Amino acid sequence: SSPIKTEDEGVLRSYGKNEYDYFKLAVNWLPSKVKDPSALSYSSIPKDAKHVWHVHGLWPARFDNSGSPVSCSSSTPFNEAELAPMLDQLRGYWANIYNNSAETNFWSHEWYKHGTCCLDEDRLNSNTK
Repeated sequence: SSPIKTEDEGVLRSYGKNEYDYFKLAVNWLPSKVKDPSALSYSSIPKDAKHVWHVHGLWPARFDNSGSPVSCSSSTPFNEAELAPMLDQLRGYWANIYNNSAETNFWSHEWYKHGTCCLDEDRLNSNTK
């Protein structure tokens, strides 16, 4: 990537494929998702967790809104087995609410699309971090 440029030059920064400035926490309010009940499934969500904010994802992002890095690597595969110790927490606060997909499909999607772009961060470089 190019070095950071001054504001006077019109561009604050030029980004490489996997570069980002901060993490964006995206959340969903599940009752608002019920506008299209045919697209949702509450079957895997514990009853007491249906009316709380749910994590959609933690995404690397860029200050200049040039688009966040996505799908950065396939070298670290999604490992469903690593999630076993935390399944109850995931079901309660990061549930896959979409019908016709396996429980882990959403988590796998988020890993490959966003998680693989954070492999340089020791605190986030595995399926369980």
